Amino acid sequence: MLPKPFRRAIFLTKKATKGTIGRTLPTATLKKWRFLYASFQAKLGRDYFPSNDGLDRKLLQYIGGIKNGVFIEAGANDGLSQSNTWHLEKRLGWTGLLVEPTPHIAKMCKAFRGRSTVENCALGSFEQDGDELELHYGGLMTVADGADTSHMFGGSAETHAKSGASWTGDKPYRFKSQMNSLTGLLLKNGIKRADLLSLDVEGFEVQALQGLDVSRTPVTYILVETSNLAAVRLVLDPDYDYVTNLSRHDYLFKLKVA
Repeated sequence: MLPKPFRRAIFLTKKATKGTIGRTLPTATLKKWRFLYASFQAKLGRDYFPSNDGLDRKLLQYIGGIKNGVFIEAGANDGLSQSNTWHLEKRLGWTGLLVEPTPHIAKMCKAFRGRSTVENCALGSFEQDGDELELHYGGLMTVADGADTSHMFGGSAETHAKSGASWTGDKPYRFKSQMNSLTGLLLKNGIKRADLLSLDVEGFEVQALQGLDVSRTPVTYILVETSNLAAVRLVLDPDYDYVTNLSRHDYLFKLKVA
């Protein structure tokens, strides 16, 4: 029989997936229980796939053969909840860069993802590099001012974030984060090339992609969540081939020269 702490973690994780525990258990406590459970699975040599819509599993068809690869995950949250790179780090030996603008969530991400580097900031275009960005906290649905809100709950950043916070019983609030270009962050951390960029920034993906210079920091695959594929393709099409959609709003691209 499993030790009691892990049996408890399994119970809470199952309850959380059914949406019944979020309002009764503090979010930080739930995240820690989930982390214990996922880490225990890794120690047993078992796969654990936390991604939404099975994206982490689906990605393996394209990158599963790469051992000790390098990833970037922007909108990383705590490094486990709906993470597209957890399995890559814990089971395939990958390392990389995790970008999360919310300070207390980024702190948790650092604790959960010890093999990788965590940057507490937001991504923006080269023109926005160093500027301050205002965001609306909503857990996994945290939104920046200036994001594309056309497909968001209530049609605004504020209502979308409030909806996200309500799922876990959090209180929405406004905060600020410094913007950095992706290429600048990569070079700062000594990363000259990456195998995968997973981008989930709630409507701010165009600005984030405008901070990537593939001639200086090439990224082989980009998985981007977006409700505006046409706008994303305007940025990526000169350097990337469209591969496929992995969900109704997650799209995979591959560098043309790779």
